[in-house]
Amino acid sequence: MDKLKRDIESSATDMALSLKMDRKSLKLDWSNQHGFCFRVTLKDETNIRSKKGILMVDSSKSGVR
Repeated sequence: MDKLKRDIESSATDMALSLKMDRKSLKLDWSNQHGFCFRVTLKDETNIRSKKGILMVDSSKSGVR
């Protein structure tokens, strides 16, 4: 379980670096429908819109998953 948590945190850091975002603006989120996914604010959504390999699964008031 600890190794998985470290891997997820490492993945989050790598994703933030590739998107040129602060690590604090990229959140790890859990939903019953999608499971674990990353969430960014609606303001930061413009950074991920044009990136290949990133799938937006949900958009809500709290941000984009």
